[in-house]
Amino acid sequence: MKEKLKELDEKENKDDIILFMYTGHTPNLWWIKDWLDRCSAPQVIIIDCCYAGRYDNPAWGSRELLMSSEADEESWSNTQIGHLFIYHLVNGLNGLGNSNGDRMVTAEEAFNYAKDQSYGGHNQHPVMYDGYPGDIPITSW
Repeated sequence: MKEKLKELDEKENKDDIILFMYTGHTPNLWWIKDWLDRCSAPQVIIIDCCYAGRYDNPAWGSRELLMSSEADEESWSNTQIGHLFIYHLVNGLNGLGNSNGDRMVTAEEAFNYAKDQSYGGHNQHPVMYDGYPGDIPITSW
């Protein structure tokens, strides 16, 4: 993965949007911050793992982090839809999260949609760190 990030680092510029997603077991992702600090493009980091909210920290600077659960919660998955938060986040990005009808879904709109949908009977409360000044558009049609 680090080799691919190095390749991306050489190609990105301020007109791009970096979308990084991790889903799996609880990792140590602080190393990714060092790499992202070198990049000039707006950044959205999606973390879907148990205790993801532990990354809700101003040290991330001016980027957005969409985390599947609070720091003391597990993240849910099942065999039908996979990871609950990611399932709803993707649906949000595919248009269901377009809360203002402008045919563009921002990271915040997708997160809010996924957050509202993820509550359904599970003790899972997604968290967002928003250090970016403004909205980061992710999808449009």
